[in-house]
Amino acid sequence: MTIRKVLVLFIAGAVGIASMLPFLPTLVSITGEELPIPLIALQAVYFVQSGVLLLIAIGIGMWLAPKVRLATPILDSLLDRDRATKIPANTLIALVIGGIVGGVMIVTFYQLMMPYLPVTFLEQAESFKLPFYARLLYGGFTEEILIRWGLMSFFAWVLFRLFGRGQNQPTSLIYLISILLSALLFGLGHLPVANLLAGSLTSSLVFYIVFANSIFGFIAGFLFWKYGLEAAVSAHIIVHIVILTSELMM
Repeated sequence: MTIRKVLVLFIAGAVGIASMLPFLPTLVSITGEELPIPLIALQAVYFVQSGVLLLIAIGIGMWLAPKVRLATPILDSLLDRDRATKIPANTLIALVIGGIVGGVMIVTFYQLMMPYLPVTFLEQAESFKLPFYARLLYGGFTEEILIRWGLMSFFAWVLFRLFGRGQNQPTSLIYLISILLSALLFGLGHLPVANLLAGSLTSSLVFYIVFANSIFGFIAGFLFWKYGLEAAVSAHIIVHIVILTSELMM
């Protein structure tokens, strides 16, 4: 089952990476420069680099997640032919609520921060929005595998090794710190694109980018801890549906 699980996770993450490929020329055009290499070569380099990072994150999760009681219960049951696949009602309720609440919080925070954000950032962000399918696939699958399955599992394991000696599993505090650290890095990881859109980073923009992305990062981390990676993935997809709905209504 291990090899099949790695394959499923990689395919899911790779589909998300592939969904970003058509957007690369648009992203480069923001800088006002021409493509440094032929488009197909740029896309190939991006896919390979991102694919390697994805494999590393999957490997870390496969190795460390079980050691700290983090899991993929639905995927495991699907891959285990001797087990019936059933999604618990509490998992469904939690992921739906988490996704809706996360999406509403992000939309609300954006509205509150708009007067304080650079005009250039607002204009560029409006003009260069990711296609909806890329938000769902890359955000929902690729980012969750990288940040939750890989990074959060790593943080939880390191903290457990440092402070959990003599215990059977990490304490709630260790999980919460791991969630916060991975959520913070998730937010920080969006700063390069924000800098590209705005031309330069301001304190208000840094605060908005880090905090807005950390909002859902915390929710996703909690869902991963309590209900499994699939709950975080599903909630992430719902977040983008909520955000798109708000954009269409404005």
